[in-house]
Amino acid sequence: MPDSRVGLTALPDNMLSQPTQEFTEFLQRYDPDWSFIATQFPATTAQQQLSLNHDYLKVEQALVNCHDDQQRQMLTTRLRYINESLQIATAVEKTLKSQEYLALIFGDTPAELTERVATLFQRQGHYLRFEPLGLDRKIKFLYSLNNMNDKKI
Repeated sequence: MPDSRVGLTALPDNMLSQPTQEFTEFLQRYDPDWSFIATQFPATTAQQQLSLNHDYLKVEQALVNCHDDQQRQMLTTRLRYINESLQIATAVEKTLKSQEYLALIFGDTPAELTERVATLFQRQGHYLRFEPLGLDRKIKFLYSLNNMNDKKI
């Protein structure tokens, strides 16, 4: 399933002020008992490359079995498109980094901690969304943090 998150650069100019205003308002109400860690990890396109390779093999097999010139041309064009997409996916891994944020919330008592977490969730907006980390995600995050050059993540 494709990721529904979109970078700010993908928004039209008339919509750019909405998320930036929301982020500004969030920061104006920032609680000193919150800390955020921003980390950069190597971007991975392994899933996309796997899918593209699978498509490439299917189209290539169809091309071998095709005897219609118009169909052959269409399949050849499709192979070129898939090959270009594979090249783009490879270039993405070489040049881009994925950025991820982790909120750390501190409290002196469990009740205080629960209250501060609730406050964080209340102050999130449409564009700034917090999700609790499950155990599996926590393990992956810590592994990623300690092994930042590992592309298997």
